[in-house]
Amino acid sequence: MVAPVIGRASDRFGRRRTLMVCMAGNIVWTVLWIYSSSFETFLVARVIAGLCEGNVQISNTVIADVTDVNTRSSGMALVGIAFAVGFTLGPSIGAYFSTKTSNEATVSAYAPFAMAAMFSLALLLIESAYLYVKLPETLHFKKSPASQQPSKQAKGDSPRVRQVLQRLNMVHFAYLFFFSGMEYTLTFLTHDKFNFTNMQQGRLLGFIGITSTILQGGYVRRVKGRSGSQGDKALVTQGMVGCTLGLLSIAICCFNAKDDGPSWWLWAGAVGFAVASATVVNCLNSMVSLAGDSPGESRAGGTDTGRRLGDFRSAGQIGRALGPVFACSVYWLAGATVCYIVGAVAVAAITLTFVTGIPAKAHSGTHKTE
Repeated sequence: MVAPVIGRASDRFGRRRTLMVCMAGNIVWTVLWIYSSSFETFLVARVIAGLCEGNVQISNTVIADVTDVNTRSSGMALVGIAFAVGFTLGPSIGAYFSTKTSNEATVSAYAPFAMAAMFSLALLLIESAYLYVKLPETLHFKKSPASQQPSKQAKGDSPRVRQVLQRLNMVHFAYLFFFSGMEYTLTFLTHDKFNFTNMQQGRLLGFIGITSTILQGGYVRRVKGRSGSQGDKALVTQGMVGCTLGLLSIAICCFNAKDDGPSWWLWAGAVGFAVASATVVNCLNSMVSLAGDSPGESRAGGTDTGRRLGDFRSAGQIGRALGPVFACSVYWLAGATVCYIVGAVAVAAITLTFVTGIPAKAHSGTHKTE
């Protein structure tokens, strides 16, 4: 809910200043987490965390500021790669530190798993210091003399561009509603059907994360580098198709579940999830930031990029919050096979809507839909 506010704040006060405020909020909530000996204190910490969750959003906005229409897509992939690496390594590091506790004389002063929080705090302090020293303000970053000309975008989006942005936001919401929901049930599935241990579940999720990282660093960046903005729609479509096939593979795995362990269908489904993770959201981010730019325009991101990406992220986060509730309800009420079939059909419908309803690039003015 605060993503649009953070986006607009970065447009008004600057990316660097807004990001540093978010980092300060992250430090505050992590300190509260360390000392949250009661659930109420921990809940307050999590509320502060939600209010200050602008790191990824502003990172995307900064990249939009310093890239043009030809390099925006490959630049956005860098955030995706960093995200995938973090999601791959983070759970393992957190699991390690969760086994460590303070000495008995002081343990009562800290929250459970305080060592993991202390490690997170150390990383946040290092990151904040680095950003304070190294990150310049990019709000009015200019790439060329041509970018000094007044931008049409500064006058507001045209009705056609606003329509495209609204459709992209709806696609983002619907896609993450089903994708995050189905992803959330994977741990239920592997424990319920195949008696996976925590280590085995970690290997499965790690496989998805590593595969996603490799795809983003290799395939996705190369396709974006060659095709620029024209490749974004193709990559989003490929990712959604991969997600659909992955969900169907997991549904087949559930239908053919055996006591001696999962079939290769489960790992095929994991590959589909990895393809989706590597492509869809990052390329949608790029499409949102590029909507309305003229084909020959070389300027950096407009001064309303924060607003656009804030609205876009807000739609996705709402879907990510509600999706697991829906997916878990279907999983436990109708069964795993039905759950993943429903997910596959839904993502296929979203893919069709995206392909037929959204142009590869919405240029400002009266440029025809591609």
